[in-house]
Amino acid sequence: MIFTNRDESGRLLAARMRRFEAQRTIVLALPRGGVPVAFAIARASHAPLGLALVRKIGAPEQPELAIGAVADGPDPQVVTDARLIARLGVGAEWLREAEAQARRELERR
Repeated sequence: MIFTNRDESGRLLAARMRRFEAQRTIVLALPRGGVPVAFAIARASHAPLGLALVRKIGAPEQPELAIGAVADGPDPQVVTDARLIARLGVGAEWLREAEAQARRELERR
C-alpha cells in the first residue's frame, strides 16, 4: 500500500489500533520520520506522545546498513546484530568507537 504522506499512514494505522484505546496506551515516536506518523496515531487515539531517542550504528563502508543501535535514557541500551557483525567482519574496537560516537550524538541532540 502506498500512502499520500506520513500523516495519512498514521491515521490509517490509528484506525486499525482502535482495540487498544481502552488500555493506557503511550505512543512513542522515532525522530525524525516517525514523528508525523506517531503524532497522527496519538491524536486519533487520544494517547500521550513521547520520543524514543535512538541512534543507529551503521556498518563500516555502509553507514545505512544498521548493525546496531543505542537507545538513550538514564541507562543507555545498546543492541547489536551479532550475526551481521560477524558476517561483515566488524572488529570489536571499531564497534566500541561507533557505539561511543552514537552515544555522543545522542547526548548532543
